[in-house]
Amino acid sequence: MSDRPALLQKELDKLLSECFTRTQLHTMAIKQHIEMRRFFFAGAKAFSSLLLENVSEGDDPAASDMALLQALQTELANFGKDVTEGRA
Repeated sequence: MSDRPALLQKELDKLLSECFTRTQLHTMAIKQHIEMRRFFFAGAKAFSSLLLENVSEGDDPAASDMALLQALQTELANFGKDVTEGRA
């Protein structure tokens, strides 16, 4: 076991508590919990890869770095809206 904090796991727990009631979480099949965790971490890995592979060199953020972050934020916000409105 690692001494490092489980930052992503904490975010997943927070997300699940925002999306499901305690009763729903306790009555879900274990397989569904496992699959949600796998997809969450796969998304986090993809997000991390996008950042690490596309940010500019150096200590200060470039305009392209800010544009990348804005594009990712916009895509996430649009997806959240689609979920809320039943389109995703």
